[in-house]
Amino acid sequence: MTKLRERLADSSLEAKEKEQLQFLRSAMATQVHLYREQLKDVLCDPTSVGKVQILGGQPLRYHEESLVDITDDTDDKIYEVIGDFFPGALDVTKDAFKIAIDQNLRSIVDDASVGGKKVQAVYVIPENGAIVRVDAIYWKYDFSEEGIIGSHKNIFCCLFAKSIIDHTQITLDDLISLVSEQSGSADVKDVLDEVKEIWEKVQGLDKEAIFIEYCKNHALSRHDTAPA
Repeated sequence: MTKLRERLADSSLEAKEKEQLQFLRSAMATQVHLYREQLKDVLCDPTSVGKVQILGGQPLRYHEESLVDITDDTDDKIYEVIGDFFPGALDVTKDAFKIAIDQNLRSIVDDASVGGKKVQAVYVIPENGAIVRVDAIYWKYDFSEEGIIGSHKNIFCCLFAKSIIDHTQITLDDLISLVSEQSGSADVKDVLDEVKEIWEKVQGLDKEAIFIEYCKNHALSRHDTAPA
């Protein structure tokens, strides 16, 4: 398994395969752009986003990854983004997030049937004084045989979008339920305790202040659309 940009930078790559991979990169970039626009439309519409409403009306940050020849160790490549994506999260929270990702990845990584397949997921993560919603889309395409695109068997891309949850639009019980469901049978007591602690601290606080403080702590640009 290799990151697509690393494979394209390989000086030993033959011209034909490089051309094919550049085509794949373009196709995956189009796919990711489409998913990003779909997520933006959903998250900006309170009727579509469901009970996990967000502050600011749109995601604060995105991360995308494109890989070729994914295998069971794909998880490790995906996990590499977690440290950068959640700089303010506790290690125990990052570990719980890895477990949640693994449950969704397994269904797409283990499916070697020819063609494209997609999995979408929503995660709830406590981070640095805020409760965060992460929307994820995983997409994979398996070729019918090696030789269609070089010696590659499949291509894979994923997109993560991070937003701050509007605590005034959801109950603590719902948040606890969501965290428990995404973690399966894993012990996430410490994560749940952090969710409860943050929940208690933000009660009665100004949503605008929470939004601005989080952006400042993570060196993020504040969106023009303020929380309503």
